Amino acid sequence: MPDRVPVRCPVCRRDHQYVPAAYPCRCGAAVVAPPALGAPARQLVHRVWEDSWITVRCGACGRQGRWPQPELDCCCGAVLALPVLSVPQAAGRGEPEAARQGSSPAWDPVALAVHWLERLGHREVRRMERRGASAVGLRASGVLAEVETAARPVGAGRWSACG
Repeated sequence: MPDRVPVRCPVCRRDHQYVPAAYPCRCGAAVVAPPALGAPARQLVHRVWEDSWITVRCGACGRQGRWPQPELDCCCGAVLALPVLSVPQAAGRGEPEAARQGSSPAWDPVALAVHWLERLGHREVRRMERRGASAVGLRASGVLAEVETAARPVGAGRWSACG
């Protein structure tokens, strides 16, 4: 797998180099979502929770896991979803138990964020004070997260691929 993946912003046509993130599998091996080389990135306009996750198989043990969809912020303000090769997800695998059983059609965004941070290996996730009218901070060893609880169009994040 390449160390860097070329990505072209479909909005401003700038070229970027993306370094795929590695996540820890339960077996201890690093799992990297394989980039779909040559496939164009797409601009994210509205974030949908289910579309923010992909299913990737661990090369060491074969276990399938759900990991964040790779994204890149362009300096033009576009948020790009990067294409990856993902395996079809088995029905319901990786979903919170209540969602699989249909008992919770709409989870609290903070509870979902805590669930997925724990799935990514972060333990003892704690809530911090509210950060504005619709944001909640979360912290755990090695991670700080801000959960935006209001639905609105995706904007450029604090981190950008452009200097």
